[in-house]
Amino acid sequence: MAPAVGTAHGLYREVPCIALDLISAIRDSVNVPLVLHGGSDLSEALLRQAIRARIRKVNVGTDLQVAHAKALRRALASDQVAPNMRAVHAAAAAAVCDVARAKIRICSGRGGGNMG
Repeated sequence: MAPAVGTAHGLYREVPCIALDLISAIRDSVNVPLVLHGGSDLSEALLRQAIRARIRKVNVGTDLQVAHAKALRRALASDQVAPNMRAVHAAAAAAVCDVARAKIRICSGRGGGNMG
């Protein structure tokens, strides 16, 4: 179940105000895992607070897309007429994996790390 608790898909203009008390109240009322849509662009501390309130799945697609796009831009920034596209795509995939690993560490309580 993905209740509306103050997050949104995409990047935030301001730090969102997540209704942590609402997450806890909903979790006490239902017997299904709770999902946080709009988990991208949140601080490690805010993600941990949501997890402590018993969020069990965090969607971070935008963070993965941003990491992918930044890595592609960096890899394509050279003056090469024909860049090695295997290397370009490998760099983008590695950046996505790095962010995914960092999010998994945060969500599992083991610390964040570099997220792009």
